[in-house]
Amino acid sequence: MTRRTGGDVNFFENPFDEELGRALLTGVSSSHRFSFNVPDASTGGDLPKRWSVAADGTRVLVKGGRTGQEPVNETIASSLAARLGIPAVGYRLGEYHNRPVSLCADMLDGHEELVSAWQVLGSVKRDNRLSLRDEWIRDASGFGCDRGEIMRATDDWLLVDWLMRNTDRHFNNFGLIRDVDTLRVRPAPLFDTGESLWCGELRVDNGDCRAKPFYATAKSPTARRQLRLISDWSRFDLSLLDDWPDEVAHRLSATGMLPPSRIAMIRDALHDRIGYASAVRDESVRRLVRGAVAEELDMRQDTGLAQAPPSTAPGEVPGSSADPDCGIGI
Repeated sequence: MTRRTGGDVNFFENPFDEELGRALLTGVSSSHRFSFNVPDASTGGDLPKRWSVAADGTRVLVKGGRTGQEPVNETIASSLAARLGIPAVGYRLGEYHNRPVSLCADMLDGHEELVSAWQVLGSVKRDNRLSLRDEWIRDASGFGCDRGEIMRATDDWLLVDWLMRNTDRHFNNFGLIRDVDTLRVRPAPLFDTGESLWCGELRVDNGDCRAKPFYATAKSPTARRQLRLISDWSRFDLSLLDDWPDEVAHRLSATGMLPPSRIAMIRDALHDRIGYASAVRDESVRRLVRGAVAEELDMRQDTGLAQAPPSTAPGEVPGSSADPDCGIGI
């Protein structure tokens, strides 16, 4: 939701006409007169959505989908994030005009604004020596976000996007939240993961696929490569996901919109995605261990602590061996 300056026009604190939002979400309206002085007029994205005010005054985003699966996917992503301890917008499933919708409270308060990754990257000259991921980390840090926080947040959505097979992570659905009074900056929580779980696709398979935003090329699949951009696997306990595919199957079946055979294929494919993520994690750990050992050896050599092994065993006469046939002392 866009923040408006001034207490008398702030959409966080004042009521607004919801007729335009109804028309945007459903395509129909009982009125031909709309007020554009509403938060819906500045809400981006391709899927139909609207802002509404709940009975307790909470600003709620109501979001539809193209296939009907997208709202369910949002609730699944929220549950997955909770399992892994990842900050995320909490989505719940609802119904609007006999269609499934996702509902979530505004992630901002009246003193905050969302700054998209696209805006952050566009404010700094591109450094062609850096990968796009490293460019994002550098620019977000320069914008005022703690480097460790933004690296952890980036790792978070890289993992969730792999597990959910999200194909629509782009520079406008992740970013930073800035307090407009103090200018303090923090990573935005995970949000907008509806285009996942083979939504709208004919086949359910685990072949490599295009991955946005860091390897969004048309010529070569890159989702597996993007998964390897995770910098710190130690924060994620993947054993917590053992029964997650079954939970996903239950949530997808509850709406009655997908056939059981397709749900079973999605469940099996998610088991494989968890297994692949575990393999990449283990590979990363082995690389870190090898690197740490090599670094320690280099440091010992630089400080003169490394010593060559003794040429003879204790108590052995130089030039002799325990096994005269092989010439190797043990």
